[in-house]
Amino acid sequence: MCGIAGIFSFDKASTEYSKYLEKSISALIKNKNEKPDLFIEDNIAFAYLKNTQHAENQNNIVISDDKNYLLLLEGDIFYTENLKNLINNTDKIKLKTDSEILLFLLIEHGESIIEKLNGNFVFAFFNKITNTLIVSRDYIGFKNLFFYKDDEKFIFSTELKSILQFDITKEINSAALFSYLQLNYILPNVSIIKNINKLGYGSFLKINKQGFEIKNYYKIIPSFNPENYDNFEIASSKLRQLLSDAIEDNLAKHPDASCFLSGGIDSSLITALASKFKKNLNTFSIGYKDVDFFDETQFAELVAQKYNTNHTSFKITNQELLDNIDSAFDNFDEPFADSSALALNILSKHVSQHSSVVLSGDGADEMFAGYNKHSAHFQASYPGTKEKIASGLNPIWKIVPKSRSSKMSNLARQLDRFATGYGLNPNDRYWFWATIGTEEYAKNILKLPIDYSQFSAKKHKYINQDICLKDINNVLLTDMNLVLQGDMLIKVSTMSAGNRLKIFAPFLDKNIIDYSFSLPSHFKINSTSRKRILKNAFNDLLPDEIFSRPKHGFEVPLLMWFKKDLKHLIEDKILSEDFIKEQGIFNYKEISSLKQKLNSPNPHDSPAKIWAIIVFQKWWTKHM
Repeated sequence: MCGIAGIFSFDKASTEYSKYLEKSISALIKNKNEKPDLFIEDNIAFAYLKNTQHAENQNNIVISDDKNYLLLLEGDIFYTENLKNLINNTDKIKLKTDSEILLFLLIEHGESIIEKLNGNFVFAFFNKITNTLIVSRDYIGFKNLFFYKDDEKFIFSTELKSILQFDITKEINSAALFSYLQLNYILPNVSIIKNINKLGYGSFLKINKQGFEIKNYYKIIPSFNPENYDNFEIASSKLRQLLSDAIEDNLAKHPDASCFLSGGIDSSLITALASKFKKNLNTFSIGYKDVDFFDETQFAELVAQKYNTNHTSFKITNQELLDNIDSAFDNFDEPFADSSALALNILSKHVSQHSSVVLSGDGADEMFAGYNKHSAHFQASYPGTKEKIASGLNPIWKIVPKSRSSKMSNLARQLDRFATGYGLNPNDRYWFWATIGTEEYAKNILKLPIDYSQFSAKKHKYINQDICLKDINNVLLTDMNLVLQGDMLIKVSTMSAGNRLKIFAPFLDKNIIDYSFSLPSHFKINSTSRKRILKNAFNDLLPDEIFSRPKHGFEVPLLMWFKKDLKHLIEDKILSEDFIKEQGIFNYKEISSLKQKLNSPNPHDSPAKIWAIIVFQKWWTKHM
């Protein structure tokens, strides 16, 4: 199952909304084997998809024997054998599915049990006796949950387009669009549509006719105590055991799981450990047949050979990208312009033909300081001679041609961003390095009235005074709350769901997150190395080339594609002057300027900015 929806009516029978709910769940159908199913009773209605090929193995919705409790679950609960011990019911031995176990836990323990859950899930639990609905999202946000509320009803779904099937006002949230043009993704906890919100990670909402409240049951809190923490070697050993436990539990639940293997440290470690629990492990990577600069499959193959996995490297061409670009647009539930999603879409499509479950290395960069920007933050906090020289040469970096399409032009781009960020205060520096466009750029290109107070409030929820402290853990915590939530997990969940592929990220096991943020930042980064503790904990598992190679993002060659194979998107009607002026959202003069910069000797980040506008326009024409 992939996708659930429901409605809680305050004054009417839920049957009055059944036609909308059926349209709502039907909007989530991804293939011909999926059929919508509804459960309607009094003022509550749940909807989900049934796979007609595997109906006997599904347990989408469970009802207690006395008919007083109802549970709808999407996703997986981890460590269920441990959770069974918390159930007093004498028949708990008969509980086989995650849905059945969770239903009994909620009946016996109520909402207090939610904080003990580990896994990738959203669920809806209805107590008929008290006429109360609880809807919850998992502790770190693997699964999305959108909701809408007015005086008559409460609607929820795992996808925005599902809620848009109801007869509600559809108006662009200008503050969300303003942030999107800077970040290339929507800020967490809001949506691109006014009055539709996302439930935050580690939260549940509780609603009945008397009221509505949102409760946080989990929050990442740095707990490092300089007087009481493990030494580096003990911490390395503990981390290794925690990751092994998480992978072992994932494989116990899904014995046929495979692994994404990019050739970076994180996915390589997942593969190395998984191969100890599973023989004949299948691994998959993706590369670019036409562009060597973006291809890293040789490193993945190095790890695959070491662990004798059944490895497949998919080498995509420009033509394959073109053939799949519309399916990527179909998967975007909201505007989302991280262009690496294009490659992940194709990889997920290929892998889904061989496997239904995959383990990935997501989350490690955010927790253990794996990004280039983490080195930049460290260097800006503890500058040496080279950092001061790089900053002093800022006028030179401004005029040197910059782009992401070659080694030298990308280095110039990075030096320019470092030098500019170095001169800012820590909060502004973080935001500058997290964004692709400035606030001034977003103001100039938007014609819509912008609710700056809403944007500022949302921005400062993530960017606060804690970043001013020199402890890199504060930067990592902000990444977990902003980048992981708004970008990385959205990309993984959207592209995998669109291809009916389950992705689990063992690094984001709750036990690992909590332990990671109990460690001092110098365990993770210093002046010469990032991910120090990962390298120390697992230094015997990977070839030296994997640990020593420079960080390379999972990028796509947008500039080259826009000049050749994807040039038609630049010239598409949705970016034409007539269309832009009639639409009334963007300033065409600024869009025209971006097009000119794209074809200049110094394109800089214009490809990413243009891509963001194209993605929004494709989304807008389809849904609005």
